[in-house]
Amino acid sequence: MIRLPLATLLLAAPCWLAGQLIEDVEEGVMLGAVHSEIQPPIPDVVRPLLEAMCPGRVVRNSYFQQLGCDEMVPEPGNSTWRPPGGVNGMLQGHFLSPTSEDVILTGNRFEGHEYRWGGTLLMTKQDGGWKPVWYRAGIITRHCMTVTTSTGRQILVCESGYQLGGHKQHALYSLDLQADNPVQELIVATDSYDEPGENQTQTVDSVELISTPNGPLLRVRLQHARFDCHKDWYECGENDLAAADPPPGEYSLDFVLQGSRLVISPASAALFSRIFSELAKYLPEGIVSNGEPPLPR
Repeated sequence: MIRLPLATLLLAAPCWLAGQLIEDVEEGVMLGAVHSEIQPPIPDVVRPLLEAMCPGRVVRNSYFQQLGCDEMVPEPGNSTWRPPGGVNGMLQGHFLSPTSEDVILTGNRFEGHEYRWGGTLLMTKQDGGWKPVWYRAGIITRHCMTVTTSTGRQILVCESGYQLGGHKQHALYSLDLQADNPVQELIVATDSYDEPGENQTQTVDSVELISTPNGPLLRVRLQHARFDCHKDWYECGENDLAAADPPPGEYSLDFVLQGSRLVISPASAALFSRIFSELAKYLPEGIVSNGEPPLPR
C-alpha cells in the first residue's frame, strides 16, 4: 500500500470538508432534496464511540476540526473496520436487525476524489458497549434519511454530489447496512453538461417518503431538459438544438419498497426509461456497489 504524507492528503481535500458541519453543496452540486436525519457530531456523544476503537487516542483533527482517532493508531490487522480520522455526522437506528442498537459515523480517513472524500463506520451495541462492524471508504452518508422496512429494520436513502469531465451529477441511492457488507444501490443520478451538439440540465428538487397501504413509497421530483443537434457536432450552432423527448419540464418518479430495495414503480417505469435511458438498461438488477460510489454513467 502506498501511503501519502498527511499534508499532501489535506491539500488535496476540498474546502467544504473542513469544519464540523456538513455543507449543503458538494463539488458545486446543491443538495438538500433529502430530508437528512444525520446529526452533528456532539463531542460528548461521539467521543465514547471513538474511545471504544482507540482508547486514549481520540483527538481533534487540526485541519478538519473534527474528532477522530489519532493518525498513528495502528490499524486492526485484517479486520473490516478502520478507525476514522474525523467524524462530521452520526445517526442512530436499527440497521442490522429490527431490535439492534446501531450507529453510523460519517467521516473520513483522508480519502480522495474517487471515493468522494469520505466513508462510513458502522457500530453496534453488544453487551452494553459499542463495537465497530465495518468502515467503508466511498460509502457516503453525509445526507441521509431512514426508511423502515416491513420487518422493522431500517435502510437509508442518501444523496451526494460529484463532478467529473464536465458532468455535474446528483446521485440518489439506497444503503442497506448489512453486517458483512453495505449494499449501495443507485436510485437516480442526474447529469448536467454542455457539450458540442448536446446539452442537458437535470436537478433533483425533492424526495418525499409517503406512507401507503402497500408500504412506503419514495417520490422523487426533478427537473429535466435535454437538447440535441441532429447534425455533425462541428456543424451545430445554438439555433440547431432541439428539445429531446421527454420535453423540458418538471417530473415525478415513484419508487416502491420491495424487501430492502427501492425499485421503480410500474406506473413510473416508462417515464424513468425516457429520462434515464442509460440507467434503465441496468433494470431490474440495478447498479449496486459494496464499497465505492456507484457510477451513474
